[in-house]
Amino acid sequence: MATSLENSRHNNCAVMVTGAGTDLGRAVSLAVAGSGKTVYMLDRRHRNLTATYDRIVRDGHPVPMMIEFDMLEAGPGDFDNLRSGLAEHLGVLEGLVHCALWHAPLAPVVNSRTEDWQKTFERQVVIPVMLTRSLAALLNTPAHSSIIFSVLRAGRRGCPNWGALGAAFAALENLSETLSSEWKDYNTRVNSLDVSHVRTALRKQLYPGETGTGLRSPDHSEVTGAFLRLLDHRCMRTGCRDSMDK
Repeated sequence: MATSLENSRHNNCAVMVTGAGTDLGRAVSLAVAGSGKTVYMLDRRHRNLTATYDRIVRDGHPVPMMIEFDMLEAGPGDFDNLRSGLAEHLGVLEGLVHCALWHAPLAPVVNSRTEDWQKTFERQVVIPVMLTRSLAALLNTPAHSSIIFSVLRAGRRGCPNWGALGAAFAALENLSETLSSEWKDYNTRVNSLDVSHVRTALRKQLYPGETGTGLRSPDHSEVTGAFLRLLDHRCMRTGCRDSMDK
């Protein structure tokens, strides 16, 4: 599997954002760049990243890197190659923000399909594990670093019809807390952030026909601000289940 790394510039203040080509990931990438950090934008399609890249450069922020990498098709060796490619461009990764989220069918547990459970856990849990594990050497350094897992509220309390998806996000929250505990001797903080009330394509798929004004746009200051606070090296939070209201 080919990995494309383009337009890189060495910068010790580098943050990788997954799913950077769509809604939430795009907004977080722009916010990270606006804070003065170099953003490493990862998405499965290069064309999804070009408009964001152009805007960041036009606004005079640090030149970002566009990474074309299909996590759905990648195996362990592909993630290792990604790490090797990144290591050639930077020595330290200051942040990793998991914004890539995938839709899964909602159904009562007794009516759900085994293959949907398998696919959901593969996408929502195994893929983030593989990426985080592969980048550990770049994150666990003497410098401060932060990892953020975007999650949905159904992982914090069981909801009808959310069996596979809710269980997967619950596992992701547990993973975040586990990594925080395992890496307590490093300066790597790990937190989860609830993005349930952000107006994303995933939200539209899960709640078709939803109306009302209770949702925030991905580029709302409360949304991007929550990510920036957890990325800030002065933040001491780790092992927390965070929300936009904090």
